[in-house]
Amino acid sequence: MTKFTGPKEELIVLIYRFSYFFRKIKPLAVLISYINSIIFSIDISPFAIIGKNFRINHGLGTVIGPCVIGDNVNIKQGVTIGNKKNGIQKFPRIGNNVNIYANAMILGDIKIGNNVIIGAMCFIDKDIPNNSVVYNKRDLVIRKIK
Repeated sequence: MTKFTGPKEELIVLIYRFSYFFRKIKPLAVLISYINSIIFSIDISPFAIIGKNFRINHGLGTVIGPCVIGDNVNIKQGVTIGNKKNGIQKFPRIGNNVNIYANAMILGDIKIGNNVIIGAMCFIDKDIPNNSVVYNKRDLVIRKIK
């Protein structure tokens, strides 16, 4: 069962699940995803694989390309998840129990571990180990959680 913060977020994820169901009929899946993008300003690829208890809070401007997202992931406003280079399919893989805060970017063929917190405005293009907190000071800081 998926938990939501409101009826809008519930509808967004429901439309994504509907487009994912039709992913083998690519034009239909892309059309459903496009309608979701126009109505809610949140773009979720029908080719993204998203686990249970996925939450988008205040998701305006969020873009989720083809990727793998685990269970209990919480995403805030303006997050971008997807490919780093055009033409070569490189998918981010996000673990379970991950919180991604506003305007973070996760790009490329990388793995985000389990129990990770990614702070606002972080640009992630390398692997993040399990049980970490990532935030920006001047440079990207990765700190293990004890």
